[in-house]
Amino acid sequence: MIKTFSFELNGLTQRITHDGVDYLSAPVVPIRQGVLNGELVLNEEIGRFVDAWNGIPLPIGHPEKNGNPISAQAPDLVAQSLGRLWNVSFNDYLSGELWLDIERATQMGYGWLITHIEGGKPVEVSTGYFRDVEISKGVYNNVKYQTIA
Repeated sequence: MIKTFSFELNGLTQRITHDGVDYLSAPVVPIRQGVLNGELVLNEEIGRFVDAWNGIPLPIGHPEKNGNPISAQAPDLVAQSLGRLWNVSFNDYLSGELWLDIERATQMGYGWLITHIEGGKPVEVSTGYFRDVEISKGVYNNVKYQTIA
């Protein structure tokens, strides 16, 4: 099952060049423990596969095939992504760096995204990830949940 959450900007952005490509790098918190969309996500699960987040493509929209969610790692989807997530670590929450290809974003009509992020404005994006869920209702920090990731 795939789930969508929002990235939380976590500091100053910078422009960097790597292998001849100009990127906007922004520290982000892709996910932290709590109730998200009615689902309890615990640190013990978030921290299990930290390295798997490194290099994750940043696609436009939610990748689907025949109406079903698929991984953004498919070759044709990677070619359409705006960048990748790098330098991921876990210390009470998952953090990393969003690397957006500035030229690609501009060519694809998403130059406004660079301006928004550099201006510190929030941007809703998906950290769509696949996980198993356990049906279990409860309350965490005064927020009700229906399932546990």
